[in-house]
Amino acid sequence: MIKELLHEFKEYPRDYLFLGAVFLLGILSFFFFAGTLSRRKTIVLVLAGSYILWGIIHHYQKKDLHLWVALEYFLIALLGLVVCFSLFSLL
Repeated sequence: MIKELLHEFKEYPRDYLFLGAVFLLGILSFFFFAGTLSRRKTIVLVLAGSYILWGIIHHYQKKDLHLWVALEYFLIALLGLVVCFSLFSLL
């Protein structure tokens, strides 16, 4: 599994660096620019949408985009949203 991940990163380094930069920017925004809970929720929603969009574009360029692939990215983003929003309710 590690070999496949390393191969994927070597084959598409720009894609993964872009994804990492988006998440890093999102995390920094979450901690430094979000003063209210509604702003933090917005940042998390934008990150989830960015992840879905990145996944669709990435697989479209690889020519292996299928409905199930897009659905998988959507469900993983939804899981992240559920976890984050559940943690927000504890604050």
